[in-house]
Amino acid sequence: MRLLLEVIIAAALIALAWQKSFKEWTREVPMIGSHITAPSPPPKTKPALTAPSPQSFTGHIYYTDDTGKRYWLDAQGKRHYDP
Repeated sequence: MRLLLEVIIAAALIALAWQKSFKEWTREVPMIGSHITAPSPPPKTKPALTAPSPQSFTGHIYYTDDTGKRYWLDAQGKRHYDP
């Protein structure tokens, strides 16, 4: 089995070198680390939009439904409307 693998590898090397020499192959392959570029600057981000909050902060994020009423969601996703 090992002999078969060695024959296949040798045949592959011969097939690669048949049209081009190995010197030509190595000239086309870029060397690792030969062209180091400077790191690109971080992408510009837009400022985050903040949700409207009441005058005294209660820890809830308020939403507005289709009718214009304000509500907040509890942990189970239930809507709680403002009075």
